[in-house]
Amino acid sequence: MKKKFFYIWMMTFICVVTACNNDEYNTNDLKENSRVTIGTNINHDLYTRATPPTLPGYIMRFALEVWQQDQIIYREEKLQESQDMVFSFNLENPGEYNVLVWADYIKESPETTEETEPNTYTHYTDLYYQTNTSNGLKEITITRENYIINDASRDAFCVCQTITKSALECKQTLTLNRPFGQLNLIEKDNALLEKVKKMNCSYKVPETFNVETSTLGHTTLDIQASVETLPTSGDNHKANILYDYIFAPTGNSNYLSPITLEFESNDPLFYLNTFTLPENTIPMLRNKRTNAKGSIIKQTSAASGKTDITITIDSEWQPDQEYPLTPSNNKGSLSDFNNQNNPFSK
Repeated sequence: MKKKFFYIWMMTFICVVTACNNDEYNTNDLKENSRVTIGTNINHDLYTRATPPTLPGYIMRFALEVWQQDQIIYREEKLQESQDMVFSFNLENPGEYNVLVWADYIKESPETTEETEPNTYTHYTDLYYQTNTSNGLKEITITRENYIINDASRDAFCVCQTITKSALECKQTLTLNRPFGQLNLIEKDNALLEKVKKMNCSYKVPETFNVETSTLGHTTLDIQASVETLPTSGDNHKANILYDYIFAPTGNSNYLSPITLEFESNDPLFYLNTFTLPENTIPMLRNKRTNAKGSIIKQTSAASGKTDITITIDSEWQPDQEYPLTPSNNKGSLSDFNNQNNPFSK
């Protein structure tokens, strides 16, 4: 009888241990299968090198968000330490998720805050673009007080990708592109650039951008900027007067508001004009560079008031074809307008 009870007890113990081991195996297997790994890279066609340029005093920050049915599930931020940026996290439930990624320049050695929603993560202080509002990357908002023109550190990149999470581990690599077009204003007479002591500019730009839908918000930001040093054409831009990064939707053109440039002369014997680009003459296309080139600066021996230059763009306009500027009643036309159909790197 004792042997019979001992045998029954041993069989029960073996079954319990086996069940526990199976539960442990299934739990570990579930954790492994819930893993999602997202690799990111910048579109190599945008640069002659494999990664965006390193800018003194700045570092590139990557922010990733995972959304499902208008609910944010996960967020994480990283500073770029190598060419390949990888995010790895868990998604317990199978289904479709939207993965949003934003990359921009922030100050080197930035301040940080520890956030607890939707999960615990480190937030690096925003600089030019606010990313940590209630809508997150669905409403990237320009930081008004930090707006700056003629500066490559305003560059940024983003992507939205729908992923399907099954019972297996998910691995994907996403390629980021710019959320805006680059405006370049170019004076063709370099000698006149040397006469400029200061330039004041004013215009409006879209204030928000939705990474998920690649659409613009309904608000605009009034830009009032002054510079005493004009840019010189380089790898990041083609401008010698003004360049700016302006949010643009995917596919369609976003036409700019009027742009006014006031030039102050460094020669007391001469005056420089005020130049106005009329509304709806310059289209901005996402990830494209728009160049407007011509006789923008005019010099007179006496103050002659504002000089408005009207631009007419013909549908048959060909790139790099120049037309002479013929002033009439203090007005003229821009001699060359070119919306390049190539990425910024061209």
